[in-house]
Amino acid sequence: MAELGFNTANDELFITSCKIIAYIINNLGIDSSTKGYLRDSVRIASLKSAGKLKSGKHMARWISFDAIEVQNRGPKAGELILEHSVPVKVILSSVCELVRPTYLDIAKVIHNMAELAVLTKEEDAKISKLKLGSRMPEDWDGRDQFIRYKLAGIELVENPF
Repeated sequence: MAELGFNTANDELFITSCKIIAYIINNLGIDSSTKGYLRDSVRIASLKSAGKLKSGKHMARWISFDAIEVQNRGPKAGELILEHSVPVKVILSSVCELVRPTYLDIAKVIHNMAELAVLTKEEDAKISKLKLGSRMPEDWDGRDQFIRYKLAGIELVENPF
């Protein structure tokens, strides 16, 4: 979409989510009663920003080698995880730091932080063991979205599915 300067898997839903976020921040404020709505809207926007035009675990642009093996043999329920490279909690925090943001300001932040990856449950546990399940490393510079995977020894490739 021209107004964004980039494309998403679903521009209309992405923009609507960003408008909802802007409305809440600018008109209702950020407090315990609005935080859940903000988190849900950021999650939806990030899924629509990063996802391919598919659904479920096939929508992720990235996948680990182990997850490819599982996918090739036919995964069992719960074996694969659809994961945000930058946790939603971190994206939400970055959005909430914006002062009187427009929906376009919010869209840029979310788009720049939203990548999805498919991992195995075991790989997800490695990230959690490093205490990086819902946060980025303390010294994260805001650039390398995949640093949690690198620290956990997980290599990603483009998702062929």
